Amino acid sequence: DRTRHKLYVSDGTQMFVIDTLTDAVTNIQAQGAGFYGSLTVNDVTNKIYVVRTSARDMVEIDGNTLAASAPFTFEYPQPLQSGVNRRTNKLYVKLLTGPDYQGTICIQDRNQTAPRCSYIEGNDWGGIVVNEATNTVYLGVEIGYRIGMLDGTTDRLVTIPMDSGTGTSGS
Repeated sequence: DRTRHKLYVSDGTQMFVIDTLTDAVTNIQAQGAGFYGSLTVNDVTNKIYVVRTSARDMVEIDGNTLAASAPFTFEYPQPLQSGVNRRTNKLYVKLLTGPDYQGTICIQDRNQTAPRCSYIEGNDWGGIVVNEATNTVYLGVEIGYRIGMLDGTTDRLVTIPMDSGTGTSGS
């Protein structure tokens, strides 16, 4: 959290916040991200999203109180990675499988009272990188010679082919 000078850490089983100005460490009463999980911080809303792969869910931590929400369970299993657009407050979570039994991206508008997932299907999605200035989300592909480019306003997906001759894939 660049705004508040906080660093959120998961050692797999536990969560901590480190004040980078004082080096003070505080334990957060929430299960950590697990072996393959991830953390995403929205320093505009002061919310931390903990994707817990082994628990197959996600919790939201309030940066002011360090209280964890009730776990959000995904319709499809194995959330792995996340990214957030701080400007629009949209959260993107990669799921191992989805409706088409391939990797899927869950898109949540965190401005909604009860956020639900809308899905981007049809690929073995990999890394998530958000460009807030252009409201564009880039999605790597674990297998294949393409990357995804998602319009953050419309959630419209365009795939961009990569050069298979050079061995450059969307990974």
